[in-house]
Amino acid sequence: PPPPPPPPPPFFFTPHHATPDSVASRGLGDVYKRQHTDRFTAAVSKAPVINWISFVGTTDGSSWYYNFAKLPWEDPSEHLRRSPLMYVGNVTTPTMLITGEKDLRTPMEQTEQYYKALKLRKVPTAMIRLTDGWHSRSRPPTNFIRVQLYLRNWFERFSVK
Repeated sequence: PPPPPPPPPPFFFTPHHATPDSVASRGLGDVYKRQHTDRFTAAVSKAPVINWISFVGTTDGSSWYYNFAKLPWEDPSEHLRRSPLMYVGNVTTPTMLITGEKDLRTPMEQTEQYYKALKLRKVPTAMIRLTDGWHSRSRPPTNFIRVQLYLRNWFERFSVK
């Protein structure tokens, strides 16, 4: 049987717009939702996993490898089927991506792949590289404030007036 879908992301609702905002494994749910619906006016993914094949060789979390029936070099089909990059052609929602450059769990290259794909498709997008950031975007404390300001600006920019 196919694997269960990723958990749904936390959602931020106001009377004027609905926007998903998520982190890492929840980021998968966020990306999945945007690829299968157009109900959001804007979205943000923080430290997303975008390509499960390249993720296998770049993450510090080897336990992820066991979420698949086979390793990608044995049979890449499940990795491809579960990779958000394979469905970027369905995305129309303006998307901001935020990742720390020092993130070893979900490396920056994951964010870069999705950003480039969205740009090629001319989907409004922004990529925030936290030069001093790891997997948590709240350390140092200035990153927490910076991320909150980016989120506010992004969601206000695309809210329905």
